[in-house]
Amino acid sequence: MELRYYYDILRKRLWVILLVVAVAVTGVTLQLAVRPEFYTASATVMVTPRVATPTSASAFEDPGFYAFQSGYRTTILSNVVLMIQSRAVMERVYRRLGNVNMAQLGEIEVRPIRGTDFLMITAQASDAFTAAEMANATSEEFTKYFAEVSAAGAKMERTFIESQLADSKKRLAAAEQAFLQFKQQSGIVAPREHVTWTVQRLLDLQASEEAARLDGQIARTRAGFIRSRINSQSEMRKASVSIGTNPVFGRFRDNLAALELELASMRQVYTDQHPKVQAVLGRIADTRAKMTKVAEQAVSGESIGVNPIRENLIGAMIDSEVNAAAAQARAAGTAAIVKRMEQRVSAFPKDEATMARLDRDVRLGEQLFMRLSALQQEAVIRENRAASSGQAAVLVIDPAMAPVVPSSKQVPLRAGMAGALGLVLGAALALLMESLDTRIRTSREAEATYGLPVLGAIPTMDAKTLRQLTTAPATSVLTLSLVVAFLVAGALVGFYALQAGASTDDAVRIGQSIVQTLQGSR
Repeated sequence: MELRYYYDILRKRLWVILLVVAVAVTGVTLQLAVRPEFYTASATVMVTPRVATPTSASAFEDPGFYAFQSGYRTTILSNVVLMIQSRAVMERVYRRLGNVNMAQLGEIEVRPIRGTDFLMITAQASDAFTAAEMANATSEEFTKYFAEVSAAGAKMERTFIESQLADSKKRLAAAEQAFLQFKQQSGIVAPREHVTWTVQRLLDLQASEEAARLDGQIARTRAGFIRSRINSQSEMRKASVSIGTNPVFGRFRDNLAALELELASMRQVYTDQHPKVQAVLGRIADTRAKMTKVAEQAVSGESIGVNPIRENLIGAMIDSEVNAAAAQARAAGTAAIVKRMEQRVSAFPKDEATMARLDRDVRLGEQLFMRLSALQQEAVIRENRAASSGQAAVLVIDPAMAPVVPSSKQVPLRAGMAGALGLVLGAALALLMESLDTRIRTSREAEATYGLPVLGAIPTMDAKTLRQLTTAPATSVLTLSLVVAFLVAGALVGFYALQAGASTDDAVRIGQSIVQTLQGSR
């Protein structure tokens, strides 16, 4: 019964439905007809995510491993899509082209092709060549930007090495200039060989002495820090665990200093493979072992109830104390030899000694420059490798070509969708008009309205005259309602359905929103 009732209403007001459908279809068709032609160009980019390779045969049978890989690939593709549409890439494209605005670049569409590692970058413009340039510039600038992001860390390393290389080059040039000037002023072609060797040996010993003192300072600082950590343990008895004042340890330390001095003297004459040098090295190793043992005994006698963490700290402190003592002994032994070498150098002619020092500065500068040059080349290789070894490998497979024909306006499809929306809106408008019409025309409507049976009717005038006399106010209200409803319907259709620039999917979503709005109003 209800279906029949609604069917009668729609059939009676069919003209309303047809009018709304005609307005929607005509409006969309006219707007598409006057819209300018647009050209669409697409570039194809292949994005190959770098996924982990199974390292064992059992991994091939693990479904979770492949689920992880699938999710990882999806995440990488989504990251790439967002990166292509990012402002950083679009600003690069804008600076490169210059003849487009950011609003046009914002309409560039990036769409992954299902089941593949390919992305379609689609650009639309009123000119065919502009559309192709936009698509190609976006793909190329993204490829460069992705490589720069992947190689950011390697680039920073290369930049630092290049700055050090430039400083080394300046120092080398200054050393060479000083050497040449002194050579011209003194008139010495080259210092004698033994003078050169002695000066070079003196400078090497001075460097060794400074290195030993630095090692000792570092070891003492480390030992002091570890000692403070040990003493800060609340569950342990506060006790001094320093072994510097232990008499046995001090005797071994003095013995180690003498052995280091003896070793430094022997190395002036013999190599490390000589039996005498080997014997001294053995005695030094034995002395260090005894110092370690004495230190362990001294510490264990002063501490109680140690836990594994404290034992490790104590072991590290002992090593630092031994290293500090050894470095101090090495520095003391080297200092004595340096004094003797300085006396020998002071006996040489001053010009020859100065020239030997300048020559050594030039050689050290050359070695440093060559080393930094090699590091700079390695950094460049690492940077280029990092650019193609990030989360994914990006490659432009198919550049965009200028289209020959403009994009299809899809007039039949869009007009059909507008007609469908108009049909739904017209039916809703017809039902609205019926609900606003309060006139009683038939005996059935009278019985339904008053709940009483109709016994008879006396037609004293024709239907037209009756409507004019009795329903004039209702007709005015109904006419006004129809006008308002028609204006609202026209506005909705014109604002939503007549947007010919919207895509097919957008039009479908707009239609669904209109239907849901009408259903909610009822």
